[in-house]
Amino acid sequence: MSLDVEDLTKRYGDRAVVRDVSFRVEAGELVVLLGPSGSGKSTVLRIVAGLTAHDAGRVRIGGKDVTELSPQARDLGFVFQNYALFEHLSVADNVEFALRVRGVDRAARQARREELLELVGLGGSARKFPSQLSGGQRQRTALARALAHSPRLLLLDEPFGALDARIRQELRQGLRTLLKRIGTTAIFVTHDQEEAFAVADRIMVLHRGRLLESGTPQQLYREPRTEFVASFVGRANLLPGELTDAGARIRLVPGPVEPDAIPQRVKVLLRPEKLRLLRANSPVATDPDLFSHPASVERIEYLGASERVYLSLQVGEADHGRRFLLEALRTTESAQLLPLAVGDAVTLFADQMHGVPQPDLRVLVVAPDDADGQALVESALAWGERTHALVTVLGGAVRAPALHGRLERYRQAFAGDLRVIDPSQHESDPWRAAQAHLAGEAYDLVMLPASLRQPDRLIAFLTASGAQQVLLADRAGDPLAATATGRWTVLLRTFSSGQPDLQLLAEIAGTSGADLEVRDLHGSVGAPVAAAVDASGWRDALARRSVAWTEARAEPDERDALPLDPQAPVVALDLGPRAALGARQQQRLRALDGRWALLMVQPDEADLALVPSAGFARPAQAQPASDPTE
Repeated sequence: MSLDVEDLTKRYGDRAVVRDVSFRVEAGELVVLLGPSGSGKSTVLRIVAGLTAHDAGRVRIGGKDVTELSPQARDLGFVFQNYALFEHLSVADNVEFALRVRGVDRAARQARREELLELVGLGGSARKFPSQLSGGQRQRTALARALAHSPRLLLLDEPFGALDARIRQELRQGLRTLLKRIGTTAIFVTHDQEEAFAVADRIMVLHRGRLLESGTPQQLYREPRTEFVASFVGRANLLPGELTDAGARIRLVPGPVEPDAIPQRVKVLLRPEKLRLLRANSPVATDPDLFSHPASVERIEYLGASERVYLSLQVGEADHGRRFLLEALRTTESAQLLPLAVGDAVTLFADQMHGVPQPDLRVLVVAPDDADGQALVESALAWGERTHALVTVLGGAVRAPALHGRLERYRQAFAGDLRVIDPSQHESDPWRAAQAHLAGEAYDLVMLPASLRQPDRLIAFLTASGAQQVLLADRAGDPLAATATGRWTVLLRTFSSGQPDLQLLAEIAGTSGADLEVRDLHGSVGAPVAAAVDASGWRDALARRSVAWTEARAEPDERDALPLDPQAPVVALDLGPRAALGARQQQRLRALDGRWALLMVQPDEADLALVPSAGFARPAQAQPASDPTE
């Protein structure tokens, strides 16, 4: 019997534990709902069973709408984690219970009972009581009872969660064999990835009450579409990279976008078993579609049939570069061919990489202990809840009594998606604390409160920290709020061999319901340009996101003034390459007072070539004199 769930939503107070979940289960299919604690998987199952009320959505079984029916009228079987057996009844009476209340005659009840007990491996145990059974036997009894009346759909809520590993392994394969034999449609809830892989025809991964992905175990492991799924269904090395038509490639150092790169934010997945370890100083691959890099051994875990090696990969100087931690899984045979010890140098190699097109957004919120810092934390948490962002709050605001309840609720609801860091014991200055933290961590976005609108210190921070995208808050309004709308102004530079990364801007605007209006810092958007000089790709970057955008010509009122829209709540400003940050950028930051600003910095490698890009080239006679800050 098929199952259709449409736009299912469940709230407890102001918190949505299930959000617009829709899926279909085909007749005879065994589907697993997989997710961490608090993801909403058990709530979805209980709503389907009629045991929990819902706030919105429909449930159809075999094409019939059962949304308003009682649990008894839905004709389902349910297996609970805690067995839920009647302790005063024998195994036989427990299995027959559903048949007895349906008025099935004694002979038919006994025949069905004996059939099911044999199927679940409990033949000869009919006269025993639950207290005389092991945990595995009790759960087999519960399964037989749930199947006794031939339900249209079987629901199993973490049925093996209370059993030890060996018993779980035996029961899960037996369960799959049994259900396939009798052709029962089933939904199985678990947080155990290995269990999901062993049981499922198809897995649906839930997180924060949303259905993120659905696919076969092989599809989700090899080709996940989201960073959460990539790391949740198995151990994963996730590195920065880019997509091309040929696949994904790793880019450990930011720099100019390659001509064949697709303008899309991406992480590259390397499964540990696909990462090969070679002797130090082995030839490094020059093919950009292969990955090869020196590394050092940090730790080794012996796992019996295999060995897990933890590795450190350094890019750039130790004091100013970046360090990536990876892990490789190799067989004992491979370990014997290349014995390793902590501290040994090796060369990493991989030729099987997968681009994850929806990586989690990592956000650092710098929040000093003042009203602006606290307001920014509130705004960032509300926005992070909607966007699945991984939020780190750094600063004295984490000690504010007014935020204790909010931070704790967020932490309980979204477990590992919030980090709180109080740097006061080591560093009271928020600028230095943020810079020190960024020396060892990488973030997609840094948020700063209105109290840190200090152009000189901000430019110094951008120069030293390596941050490329900074959202500077203002005391007026909150453009990140769920109900916020409006048109944001995007100011891009005319002369550059590269443009800033606009994917993040488009993503933030899209989640906030805002439109974008692109303006050139010299008012030259829309000028006719030969296709041969189209190097920016900024139009492609915006077109790939579900955000509305337009181009506008807006001449500034005076030289060096910004062509601003006075109604725009947010201005996204290209500050140019990091090496060129200075007095002119400070002047432009002062011009943005009174509104939120997204500041975009290009890496030093994308330095000026003083060649006009396709989208913003002026006619030759109108080009201004070159300026190293432009």
